[in-house]
Amino acid sequence: GDQLPLILVGHSRAGASVLGAAARSVRGEWSKPVEGVITLASIGQYARTSPDLLRQVEEHGYLERPAARAEGGTVRIGRSWYEHELDSGSGDPFRSDLAELRDLPVAVIHGEADTSVPPTESERIVEILREAGNERVRMHKVAGADHNFSAKGVLGDDLRWDRTIAEELKEAVGDGLDLILNH
Repeated sequence: GDQLPLILVGHSRAGASVLGAAARSVRGEWSKPVEGVITLASIGQYARTSPDLLRQVEEHGYLERPAARAEGGTVRIGRSWYEHELDSGSGDPFRSDLAELRDLPVAVIHGEADTSVPPTESERIVEILREAGNERVRMHKVAGADHNFSAKGVLGDDLRWDRTIAEELKEAVGDGLDLILNH
């Protein structure tokens, strides 16, 4: 509803994407302002795509890629996913987008045992935000958690969690919500 705050949450590559979306909100490109962001196991930059794949996105409006965690499955990724590359040219649009978030609360959560996206990626996000003057950025590392925060069966019907990691993740997300809602 219109009375609820808009909080963006993203995992992995989507963690970087919600930071970019928040920057568009700060620039006034959205009708409703973003109140804060929570990233989980985020990459520390916008992903770079080969020129050939970008041409395919321009031509078809999407790419179909194999799903990394679902054998035989595919994921259709639309143009908006690649917008930062299609529209920005050269340079580091991620760093300049994060610089615009100097007044926005951002919770950065990452598993210490993540081998898919190392925790240094989230540390880079925190560093860029702090360099931009953001005093409302909070980093939380979850001990023993991998890229999916040790959830098993993520794409199936049998979702299971390591209870200790799930509790720490719940606490980290709660702290992030507190940071955003009580600023």
